[in-house]
This record gives sequence, C-alpha cells and structure tokens, in this order.
Amino acid sequence: MGWWASEDGAGQIGDRPADILGTALTEALGERFDPDLLAGFLAGLGAALLRNPAALVAEGPAVAGQRIEMQVEGQAPVEVPIRPAVAWSGLERSLFDALEAAAFQYQLSGVARPPRLAELLETVGFVARGHLYDPETGAVLVLRGIRPARRRQRQGPARVAADLRWASMRALLQAPRPDAELAEMLAAGLEDADWRVRMVALLAVGRHRLAALADRAARVAVPPETAGLREVDRRALLALRDCAAAVAAGGEPDPPAHPDAAVQARRMALRDAVLAAIHGEAWPAPGDAAQVLRALADPHGAAAEAALPEPWARWLPAAPEPPL
Repeated sequence: MGWWASEDGAGQIGDRPADILGTALTEALGERFDPDLLAGFLAGLGAALLRNPAALVAEGPAVAGQRIEMQVEGQAPVEVPIRPAVAWSGLERSLFDALEAAAFQYQLSGVARPPRLAELLETVGFVARGHLYDPETGAVLVLRGIRPARRRQRQGPARVAADLRWASMRALLQAPRPDAELAEMLAAGLEDADWRVRMVALLAVGRHRLAALADRAARVAVPPETAGLREVDRRALLALRDCAAAVAAGGEPDPPAHPDAAVQARRMALRDAVLAAIHGEAWPAPGDAAQVLRALADPHGAAAEAALPEPWARWLPAAPEPPL
C-alpha cells in the first residue's frame, strides 16, 4: 500500500483509505454526481464522525461544530457543518463503517494514529475528482479541494492593532525607497512585538538596502513554530534574516555548504527563493519551502488559496463564517 504527503505537508494520504472512501462514495452517489449530492455526502460523513470521533479522527470530539469546505472551480465555496444527523440513515451507517476501516489503516501505518480531519477530506476530494458534473449542462466540474474550513477567530484590540502595523509594513515593502521618517518606521518594525511585522520589516530593509539597519536586521527575533509555523517555515524565516541583513549591508549571503549534495542543493534553492523575494523578482509558489514569505507579504491572497498549512490559521486572515 502506498502513502504520499498531504497537500499541507503535515500528514499523509494512503491508497487503501482512498479505496475505502472511494467505494463508499460511489456506492452512495453513483459514478456521476452534482455538487449538491456531494455536499449531502459530506454532511453524512460529518455525522458519522461524531458517532465515535475519538477513534475515527485525530482531533477527536473537537471536530464537532467545525465546517467542511468544498471548492468547485468557478463556483462560490460551499461549507457543510459537522453536526449530528437528524435521523441516522443507511448513509451514515455505511460511512461510519468506511471511516472505521480507514482509521484502522492509519493505525497500521507508520503514523499509528487516526487520520486528521484534513487527511480524510483530502482523500474524499481525491476520489471525487472526475465524478462531479453540472446537472444543467452535463459538463464535468473541476473539484479544487475539500478541506476543513478555517475558523475566524475573534480579534481583540491588541490583535487589531498588530494587524494594522503589519499592513503598514507591507505598504513600506511596496513603496519606493523610504525617506528618513519611513526608515525609522522600519527600524521600529524590526523590534515589533508581533513577529509578522518583524518579518515584513526584514523584507523591506533588505529590498531597500538600508545599510544603517543591517546590524539590527541580523539580530531580529525569529518566531518559534508555536507561533503558527511549520519547521520549513521557520527555516525560511531564519534564511530571510540572514539574507536581508547581508543585502542591506550591500552584499549577498554566503552560499550554504553541506557535505551532502542533496541537502546543499535544497539549502541553495531556499536561499535563492528568499533572495528573489527580497529583491522583488518573484514570490515563492504555493508548496515551496519559502511559501511563508508570500503569505506574509500578501496575506489576503494567500488566505484565498486552495490549500494552506493548517498552522497558518493562527495568524492569517480568514473570511467570516456563514450562519448555520
């Protein structure tokens, strides 16, 4: 049985769970189905999860009340709440059996845990592609993905103020070379309490080649993974600090060295991607090791992307949830 990395890079998807959920999907809906039928299937899936969430999903009972987002190309996203079924039907029973079988496969795999909700939904999206159609035209629809909907967190005054400072730093990043007053704002940004502000200030100090701030840039605090980052994101931010300080001082960071050629190539690719972002030449694409830099510079654009790392929900903006 084969396994591969999930879209967000934080989990894995397996052939056998895909077979199990794919069979449950086509047995319930047939070989062709429209978005409304698929949304009903997802509602049944959520209800089945709640029968024994501790055994079926890694998040356990915390999945109750979450929403499933389905994105079809050319259509507005559809959100389906995870809540108990009004009446337990054959669909929920068959989905419960399928979820038990899929969870068993995850327990047998190297992770030895139930699947995360994101892994289950990505698997359903994987097996549903090619089956979705427009009932009016008969045309095949492109399913962009099925994933947990991002929660909108209530923001207190401190978070609102930090978001405004973050927006100010992004404006300075895009501005022409700043004058003395704006350079002072960037200097303050390098020491801001909010890490997002500090990281965008680093980008701006490097892009504008502010030599007077190079030493401060080299000492900027890089956030820990607990701030809503993956290990790969933190490596990218450490590289940003080194590269921004070097560029601001009028030079370039030293090429990375490592005895393993493959490791050295990955580090060189990360360095080059960070430098391209600093110079304004190109932003890392979704899935790249330095993707977090684009999200920091264009958070609203990043939030609209089909697949985002789950930890980023702690600091990226999110659209308001629709009412139940």
